[in-house]
Amino acid sequence: MLRDPRGAVQGTASLGVDITDRKRAELALRESERRFRTLAETTSAAILIYEAERFVYVNPAALSISGYSQEDVATLRVWDMIHPQDLPFVRANYEKRRRGEDAPARYEIRILHKSGEARWVDASPTVIEMGGRPLGLMTAFDVTERKRAEENLKLQTTFFQQLFENSPEGIAILDNEDRIVKANPAFSSLFRYGMEEMQGRPINELIVPEEMAAEATALSGKVLHKEVISKETYRKRKDGTLVPVSILGYPVMVDAHQAGVFGIYRDITDRKRSDQRLEYLAHHDTMTGLPNRLFFYERLRQALSAARGRHMLAVLFIDLDRFKEVNDTLGHDIGDIVLQTVAKRLTQCGKENDVVARMGSDEFTFLIPSLDTARDVERAVARINAAFARPFTVASQEFHISTSIGVSLYPSDGEDVDTLMKNADIAMYRAKAQGGNTHEFFAPEMSTMAAEKMALKNRLRKALEQEEFRLHYQPKVDSASEKILGVEALVRWNHPEMGLVAPGKFMEVAEETGLILPIGEWVLSAACTQARDWQASGLPPLSVAVNLSARQFQQKNLVEVVARSLRESRLDPQYLELEITESTAMFDLENTAYVLRRLSDLGIQIAIDDFGKGYSSLAYLKRFPIHSIKIDASFVRDIVTDPDDAAIVKAIITMGHSLKLHVVAEGVETLEQLVFLRAAECDAVQGYFFSRPAAAQEFQALLANQHKAGG
Repeated sequence: MLRDPRGAVQGTASLGVDITDRKRAELALRESERRFRTLAETTSAAILIYEAERFVYVNPAALSISGYSQEDVATLRVWDMIHPQDLPFVRANYEKRRRGEDAPARYEIRILHKSGEARWVDASPTVIEMGGRPLGLMTAFDVTERKRAEENLKLQTTFFQQLFENSPEGIAILDNEDRIVKANPAFSSLFRYGMEEMQGRPINELIVPEEMAAEATALSGKVLHKEVISKETYRKRKDGTLVPVSILGYPVMVDAHQAGVFGIYRDITDRKRSDQRLEYLAHHDTMTGLPNRLFFYERLRQALSAARGRHMLAVLFIDLDRFKEVNDTLGHDIGDIVLQTVAKRLTQCGKENDVVARMGSDEFTFLIPSLDTARDVERAVARINAAFARPFTVASQEFHISTSIGVSLYPSDGEDVDTLMKNADIAMYRAKAQGGNTHEFFAPEMSTMAAEKMALKNRLRKALEQEEFRLHYQPKVDSASEKILGVEALVRWNHPEMGLVAPGKFMEVAEETGLILPIGEWVLSAACTQARDWQASGLPPLSVAVNLSARQFQQKNLVEVVARSLRESRLDPQYLELEITESTAMFDLENTAYVLRRLSDLGIQIAIDDFGKGYSSLAYLKRFPIHSIKIDASFVRDIVTDPDDAAIVKAIITMGHSLKLHVVAEGVETLEQLVFLRAAECDAVQGYFFSRPAAAQEFQALLANQHKAGG
């Protein structure tokens, strides 16, 4: 405004300044800001601008990555968004840039999401000038997924590398020429090669030469056709030894093309041994080590197949006589040792192709797969008998065991496994019925006998229940005066259909079934009662002898059974005599001596029956509290005509008297035998020459007549 001195407006004066450039700059700046904001708000890159640790600007991408809102960001310091482990690096880098020093233009760091999760970003930091002020600018891209993928890949790579290096199974990677590209330490150790030696080595060097063609086809052929190989075989080590392995082979594919083979090799030595052990256990008896029933039947089938129309073969069924006494007397531990010894002896009796097996318990089988004549069997039996003639000594106990052997022959006694085994078993039981320690060849009539024996077992039980047993008595006579000194009680079975059955017909069955114990107890009680009744009737007292079977002698309560019979019958113990066979006495010397002493303490008499038939000598008898010995009838039968038998009988009588024993001769049937024995000073005789076994009433009449005659 222009004014006069009085202040009145006189006019105006104007000054114009050209601001075109400034306006253009302002417009450009606004356009730049508009473009920046458009770019910043639409880009996927996070943009963060900060000053003095406070955010000036944070774009939506940064908010998305961090999970914060604009309001949240306004309250945060820059460093609150950086992962604590990366914060020192970021701050140091920022200070360097602010001072104009060299610093990384790009790096990967972790920022903290609002949830607390760490997220990786690829950051590019810089310092910009704005209004003369330095501002921090950081652009960043979210690389969390890539980093995770890289970490996973790294983890997998590390895992597979460690798995490859530390696997207990051998791993080898082969090229298409079957050369080893890479092998792990386990593979090197398995085949005894150094790690460097394996590199480039042809895998064929590990293959057994005779299997080379088949192996090459399997490995290169199947795998090259993208088939997985799975097999068990043997591979050759560097030293030439073979190792059993299982192999898994996989094709290695690269871009749909096979680049080689990935093989896994497992040492299966232990498993093979285990399989072999299981196979062995399935076909062998664990205690004796002999083949078992399954193995024997299979070998017999093979032998029959080989023998068809060509040659004979033989099956021997072997049962140990009186083995139960070993277990009952010495215990099962000793019994097991005996069975092991038996197994060794039988094995030594066989020839190269013979098979010895244990069927179970004390039963064994012996296969002779090729025979020229039946005499070959006799030779085998002779070897077995010779082996068992030697005494068994276990835990300082010495005893003898004999065998009962049944023989069946192919083709005469059967043409299949079951028939041959059954017939050998039948023949074995026939041998046992003969008293054991012998052998029998199968004969067709034995089948009938076996059936009869089974029926006899069933009927024998009823006989005991229905009180069908009877006692007969045979006198023992003074050889000089012919006066009756005593009597032997002999059991008979009064069968309702067959009449009186001698013990030889049923005692074996009684032993097998265990009925011998109640039958024997009945015999003992009945004999004691009868002897007491004779005395009560006014007849002179005389001793009654009762035989004890081997099984009876081994029963635990034998002494109690005898004492009860004496007590219940009220018979004076001096009038009871118990007879045991020589073989029973010699079976277990320690136990025999113990039991006989306890019986002798009751006041009864002890006699050794069938003397001379077993394995003993009179020297052993000094250990036993015995009173008499009975010379076996087999020696008496021919004493008049056989000088050897005569000499044996005289020697027994002389030695018996030297031990102050009463000597009785059994089986005296002729006057000549009596005269001989009388001259040899045998104390007493027993046999048909004086009397057959008679019922109680008949014997009482005989005894009464002698008493009336003043005998």
